[in-house]
Amino acid sequence: MDDSKSSKLNDNKTNIIYLASLHCVKSLRTPALQMSAFSIISNGSVKNLEVIFDQCINMYEHVTSVCRAAYKHLKNIHCLKAFLTQEALVIVVHVFITSRIDYCNSLLYDISDYNINRLQRIQNNGPRRVKYSKI
Repeated sequence: MDDSKSSKLNDNKTNIIYLASLHCVKSLRTPALQMSAFSIISNGSVKNLEVIFDQCINMYEHVTSVCRAAYKHLKNIHCLKAFLTQEALVIVVHVFITSRIDYCNSLLYDISDYNINRLQRIQNNGPRRVKYSKI
């Protein structure tokens, strides 16, 4: 086979994950996948299109990532609110916070109440930043 036409994997970007229930993941043996010259070791989580999937599919790591990014943006918005009108502040909060929470939200179907509450706190915190803005 001509090497120039064969597809090649980038071993730095290639990940595999074995999915199992929370009960079974503890006893799950995860062998490495042999691909020609290199071996791919299973990860506890993988990222695809900015969504983090974990072995138990409980979306805990993804929600953590969303919360971290949203709180970072809220902190930055707080620093900028003296320079923004009320209308602009509403738009900024919506763009940076709501869009983060809504991105791929269908994957969050049936997640735990704990994770829903974490996302709800961010959603509630955004309008508070707008409401208490001194303009």
